[in-house]
Amino acid sequence: MIGKRKNIVWLLSLGLVILGFNGYGQQQTFTQYYLNLPSVNPGFTGMEPYLDVKSAFRQRWNGFEDKNNSIYLSGYASLGRTSPTVFKNNSLRISSPEAYDKVANSGSLKRMHGIGGMVTSQTVGPFKSMSANVNYAYHLPLSRSLSLSMGTGVRYINYDVNLDGYTFREESDPFIDRLKGSNGGRLQQFVGDFGIALYSDKFYMGFSSANLVSENMSGGELLQLDRDVSYHALVGIQIDLGPIINFYPGGRLSYSDLHGVTWEANARIRYSKMIYLGLAYENDVKASLLFGLTFENRYSINYSYDYYFNELKEFTTGNHEFTLGIAIFNKYSTPARLW
Repeated sequence: MIGKRKNIVWLLSLGLVILGFNGYGQQQTFTQYYLNLPSVNPGFTGMEPYLDVKSAFRQRWNGFEDKNNSIYLSGYASLGRTSPTVFKNNSLRISSPEAYDKVANSGSLKRMHGIGGMVTSQTVGPFKSMSANVNYAYHLPLSRSLSLSMGTGVRYINYDVNLDGYTFREESDPFIDRLKGSNGGRLQQFVGDFGIALYSDKFYMGFSSANLVSENMSGGELLQLDRDVSYHALVGIQIDLGPIINFYPGGRLSYSDLHGVTWEANARIRYSKMIYLGLAYENDVKASLLFGLTFENRYSINYSYDYYFNELKEFTTGNHEFTLGIAIFNKYSTPARLW
């Protein structure tokens, strides 16, 4: 396929750039990150009182013939959480209100653990990456409505540059030869990170790392790129505009030595806890349209469309991202923390 020679160097360079600043410890960035906070900050793992399962597909830069997409499947749950009926149906509410208040405000009854994980796949032409991570968090109540959580995550990542199906005009290309000699264009890596979060039913804030600790397991000299540690701050708040209308502004601030300070903000308006519309903006990069539906406090369908402002607009007709969610073991139909 000689026609692909035109794009092969660009695609390989793009893959290696992603390998350097995104693969090396940073999860693939999704516009709808607010639907999967533990993927950015492990401190949020297990904050929902049910098994929270999400799956997303993102098609990016679709101006090229080659595949350029990302997909993930995640699941997070809490252990040791006290059932809501312990307080709602407790006889002390009537027989001894003072004792009930003491029990309801007891931190020991509301301490819990969060566990979960996520599997991610990313394809950019010949470049592919697969990752699997496990999160753990400990949630400590500070008051009846406010909790502090601390978490950590460990991730295994496999990178692969597969040139099968590509034909080159030159029989011997030095760059390609070096790439094939670098463990066949493959690299395996372990990454460890931390996160801390403060949250209630009305707001959240958190601080986390990406690529704080990393160890390469294999890979040739060509793939030994510099490690770039980054830090992320998340914030979101729910503002009730009426009995059935909620406003959800939020944002993320990031810093790394490679990219400096970057930020993004989003805002959504939700009607009757069922449908929302919103906008998102990433500084000097893109603007996004957001849409979502929730059914029976159990199922959710979400969509976002990205329009780029920078040089990437020459290579794309727009990015599409779909996220599906299901709340399993949600016996009491507890609403999701959708910010």
